[in-house]
Amino acid sequence: MEIKEVDAKRELQVVASLVYNDKVLAATVTYIERESFQSQYSFKIAEKCAKHYHKYHKAPKVSIQDYIEAQITNSTQKSETEHLQRILNSLLMLKKSVNGKQSNDKYLIDRATKHLFTTRFGKILNEAKELYDDGSMDKAATTVDKLKRLSLNGHSHSWANLSDKSLINDIFTDQGKPIISYSGPLGKFFDRQLNRDNFVAFQGAEKSMKSFWLQEIGIKGLKEGLNIMFVGIGDMSLRQYNRRFYSRICYRPFYKESYQYPTGWKAKAGDHFLPIHKKKHTTGMITQKEIENALGKFSDRYLGGGMIGKKYKMMAVGEISMAEIETAVYRLQDVESWTPDVLIIDYADRLTPPKGVNDKIMAIEHDWNKMRAFALDQHALTVTGTQVKRGGYRGFPQTRDDVADSKNKTAIVTGLIGICAFKDEFENDARRLNWIVCREHTSRSIVSVAACPAVANPCVISC
Repeated sequence: MEIKEVDAKRELQVVASLVYNDKVLAATVTYIERESFQSQYSFKIAEKCAKHYHKYHKAPKVSIQDYIEAQITNSTQKSETEHLQRILNSLLMLKKSVNGKQSNDKYLIDRATKHLFTTRFGKILNEAKELYDDGSMDKAATTVDKLKRLSLNGHSHSWANLSDKSLINDIFTDQGKPIISYSGPLGKFFDRQLNRDNFVAFQGAEKSMKSFWLQEIGIKGLKEGLNIMFVGIGDMSLRQYNRRFYSRICYRPFYKESYQYPTGWKAKAGDHFLPIHKKKHTTGMITQKEIENALGKFSDRYLGGGMIGKKYKMMAVGEISMAEIETAVYRLQDVESWTPDVLIIDYADRLTPPKGVNDKIMAIEHDWNKMRAFALDQHALTVTGTQVKRGGYRGFPQTRDDVADSKNKTAIVTGLIGICAFKDEFENDARRLNWIVCREHTSRSIVSVAACPAVANPCVISC
């Protein structure tokens, strides 16, 4: 069986990463060899990148552009000149996506190492097959041994050099500031938890605003210019999600209604507070023109005029498994060179169990482990929601004893948040959040928030 050749577009994406991204080149420079590339031109450029790195310890960037332009000038063949020009144009187009402020370096490294490994693997396997077909059994066996060594060398996993300055710089770059942050008491509560490599879950009863919170995290991340992937499973339709999204963007109810908007707090007997509300009302349903204007203003303010659809990917399905979500992500990465900075699943309890796993607890632990692994492998933030055990409906704060089904949820997440409310809080659209477990220290373990469901905002104010 012939191994399907890796398409040229994907290889150019990898080459662009080598040309412009210091971290990608540093992580893959030892794997650059002729057998790891389909195109001789791609290899020549990658080889130049490797030589430049060995001399200067950084990616060549503009000097490679000069090299290709020189090759174009010196070429006497029209077809070669045109091909080199296409390569140069492609590299220039890909420059920002592989070395911009929002580029996901760990994903780019994984993509590059996977490509180099897959290409070389396919060539060796085809070589072994040809030798086998020709009856050269000993040579075929020797070639197969190359595959064993290739796998053991770990092309997609590399050992960390703890004295590498880039690794030292990386821990300060990632942990100094979270990718999603809030101000005030809520900001102190979340602290650095909404960050890459983390897996955070909201736990609450039915209608406790879990979905509001998940959509809120997505919109807040979008304001930060992040790539957001939102997966709704069997809870609401795409139309329902969109109505909430547009209400949040327009900051007004979708339909004509009177509603309460929180403006402050008043102390209540005991240890909790209730919000002070201002009554508001709308005279009619939101219009298409209002939505279009709001989207334009949002884009100009937060995305530099870019299209929201290119940053925020949403799907609402009746059922889906974690494996299918991963496949959807890989397809976006391959086809659009798009990888999520934040994956939001609304919510984990509705994931379809993996094939062959009939035990509920085993299925839950499998899915939660996969969500955690996704955050690490994609260098992303994973956020989901889960149902609290019935005994935790009115308890505050929520504890490990309130975790439903598998207790291992608390071991898998980096943080688990309980959403609670007494009767008077519930009636006034107020909730209290508490960290049930949190891997790192936060400035606050409990916070009160006042919501305005009419405008799809679960955290207008906090205390």
